[in-house]
Amino acid sequence: MLGGLLLVTIHMAGVILIDFATFLVSLLTLSVVRFPLPPTSAEGRQGGGSLLQEAAYGWFYIKKRQGLLAC
Repeated sequence: MLGGLLLVTIHMAGVILIDFATFLVSLLTLSVVRFPLPPTSAEGRQGGGSLLQEAAYGWFYIKKRQGLLAC
């Protein structure tokens, strides 16, 4: 209901402006917060390398575990 009310009162341009402003606030928040790096596991070290190697390792990791492919 609030979305419909905003659309009627401030029109689509205003709704898009609010959406963009909230996006900027979230972007600023994420750029300020520091995320700690988790310790690297043995599987993580094994899968490291170039982007192509990491993608191939990820694919084989998922393929080995049939539960990850279940729909």
